[in-house]
Amino acid sequence: MTLKELLQKPFQNDANNVAIVLDQDRISYKELQEKINRFQNGLKKIGVQKGEHVGLLLPNSPEFIISYMGVATLGSTVVPINPTLTVDELTYIINDASIKTLICVQPLERLVKILQKNCPQLKNILVTAETEKTPFISFTSLLETSETTPVDELISSEDVAAILYTSGTTGKPKGAMLTHKNLFSNAASGYETLKCGITDNFLVSLPLFHSFQATVGMLIPIFGGSKMVIVRDFKPQQILELVDKEKLSIFLGVPSMYLLLTRTPGEIKKESHFFRLCVSGGAALPIAIAEEFEKRFNTPVHEGYGLTEASPVCAVNPIDQPPKIGSIGKPINGVELKVTDEDQNELPVGEVGELLVRGDNVMKGYLGLEEATQSTLRNNWLHTGDMAKKDDEGYFYIVDRKKEMIIVAGENVYPREIEEVLYQHPAVAENAVIGVPDHLRGEVPRAYIKVKEEMETNRKEILAFCRERLATYKLPKTIRFIDEFPKNATGKILKKDLIHLN
Repeated sequence: MTLKELLQKPFQNDANNVAIVLDQDRISYKELQEKINRFQNGLKKIGVQKGEHVGLLLPNSPEFIISYMGVATLGSTVVPINPTLTVDELTYIINDASIKTLICVQPLERLVKILQKNCPQLKNILVTAETEKTPFISFTSLLETSETTPVDELISSEDVAAILYTSGTTGKPKGAMLTHKNLFSNAASGYETLKCGITDNFLVSLPLFHSFQATVGMLIPIFGGSKMVIVRDFKPQQILELVDKEKLSIFLGVPSMYLLLTRTPGEIKKESHFFRLCVSGGAALPIAIAEEFEKRFNTPVHEGYGLTEASPVCAVNPIDQPPKIGSIGKPINGVELKVTDEDQNELPVGEVGELLVRGDNVMKGYLGLEEATQSTLRNNWLHTGDMAKKDDEGYFYIVDRKKEMIIVAGENVYPREIEEVLYQHPAVAENAVIGVPDHLRGEVPRAYIKVKEEMETNRKEILAFCRERLATYKLPKTIRFIDEFPKNATGKILKKDLIHLN
């Protein structure tokens, strides 16, 4: 099955049902299909070919959904990109994915000139927010001047529908290639697991470039003909007001969102409408937050687990019974999980080992990285690098996360990427970055720095240097200057000892 078939699912119900809500604008599934068809033809008009990679540099918006589905159902490959990345980070992804067409809001002229200089293969730039004079292709005009007949392109379930970039242990992002089968199977299983349908209204507040929101908050609603209510900024007070206004029923969030909602002032009326289902992902959900949220809103949070390489959903606490707080739940239909030792032997209940995943949702591989692909996909199992255990009822628990990875409000941050930037500063002799707990974002980066002899620097200067080279969520929250690093016999910095140097 492909995303073409997924897009036809809402028409088994009523195509006049509302598909997308943003502020006062409403788009029905019939209108959405027409816009996607027009966009397919528009892309063909400007020369986009089957299999070509198209980048999306867009905020949450109808244009994102139209672009994502239009590119994928044309037979091309969509590459969603985090709009907050720096020019250097954008350049790397655009070149690594060989993106020839980029869809974005009205870009800054300086940014585009740099990208065009750094990415010579970039030939088309479509903009969704226009000014009177623009040298770029108008997204709106492309829709208005294109045919409504869908492009009849033969697509295989094994064709790559999307490439989602995720940070790698080397510090450079890796492009996880997700096929139509990967995404369709995960959407279908997720739809069955969440028991959702035409009467459900999803809040789309997490970024759509993130695999969690893209699959669970876009593909699953489309599969079920549900309504997607888009918000561009997560403002807790406005969200609580929107719940009643739009009769929202499903909320997808990361732990920091649940904490903010719990701390939002105001009385919750017992007669008020509230979400029937709240799902948490992206990072471990602290027990205290889950309990506090349920106490205030009388709604449990069902924690789940996934990773970009698995499209991403692997497990979730069953929604028809009280969740086991602290557990990621059970595997969804079509997905197998097991906990193994280093030799891939399955471990007994209660023992801790690496969590492995198998199913139609598991990626084809990493773009252009054969060695990394072979290391991650072994004997038909995806090696997650996460340490886990299973109880006697079949519930799984994440004991520890990937080595050294920091999860900042659901976003993966690898210390080495920050360390490489710090080493570019002329005053930095040595540095190391670790994750430390943060009450709002779960974890944040902390940098430890040894300054070169006879040189000086300070926190403000270091942060300004990093800000030019790293996305905001990757910036060190705290910086500690130290005289010497704890090291082992081979001279390797002992990061586990750094936390004691406060």
